[in-house]
Amino acid sequence: MFGTCSECGLAFAWGEVLHRERSVPRWAVEHPQGFSLMRGAQTFVRSFWPWRFWGAIRMAQPIRPRRLALFCLLTYGVMHLLIGLTAGVVRYVQLAGFNRQGVDISSALRSLAFLAWPYADPGGGLDLLSDGVLLAAPLIGGAIALPAGFLALGTTLARARVRRVHLLRGLVLTLPIPAMGFAVAMSMVNGSAAGWPGMDPSMRLLAVACAMISHAAAWWVIGSQYLRLEQPALVIVAMTTIAWLSWLAVAVWAEHWFWCVL
Repeated sequence: MFGTCSECGLAFAWGEVLHRERSVPRWAVEHPQGFSLMRGAQTFVRSFWPWRFWGAIRMAQPIRPRRLALFCLLTYGVMHLLIGLTAGVVRYVQLAGFNRQGVDISSALRSLAFLAWPYADPGGGLDLLSDGVLLAAPLIGGAIALPAGFLALGTTLARARVRRVHLLRGLVLTLPIPAMGFAVAMSMVNGSAAGWPGMDPSMRLLAVACAMISHAAAWWVIGSQYLRLEQPALVIVAMTTIAWLSWLAVAVWAEHWFWCVL
């Protein structure tokens, strides 16, 4: 049986209100039993199949911002670790080469610095940010800017009974897609510094493009299944285009300002 909220007009199933533990999937980070690394890992992996993922997440389910914040930290941690491992391996190869006598402890310790900050120049230069960051940064920036663009669609959101916290949930739970795209692109940039085959610029651009398309597709599923917007495909195409172009313009301006200051 279904009811309608007297305040916002949102339709909901009574079972989702009376039995919240049953309505929220056990693998979701917002499950009433609490946040755990296992639930975080399951949510992270399942988010790459958005159709099934958002078929289980509904607007009527309670939103827990603290859990979403923890999931953001988990997503960043996975991305940071993947990039750091690749950057550390590349730096070790550059310092020690292929040492058949065993592990070069000195080079290994110096390479560990890239686990703390893997976004520097993989060639060992003094640049705090490598070219890969400038290439892949629009993935993260666009992912953040995309739901913010929905705020301009006040009438459309009001008809669908969408609130800002619903957009926040969509932002956080889709972050693994651009985060992994960022990690892949950065790892390919680091690999090219070591001369690894198949790491040319065209492949890096392809990795970024695939992540952007996948993220836009996830938001199309969100618009149709979760937010239940009118004409979700048109809305998502417009919001995605505006978000990526806006963030790209900001990134170009920031790079220009940075070099002018230096």
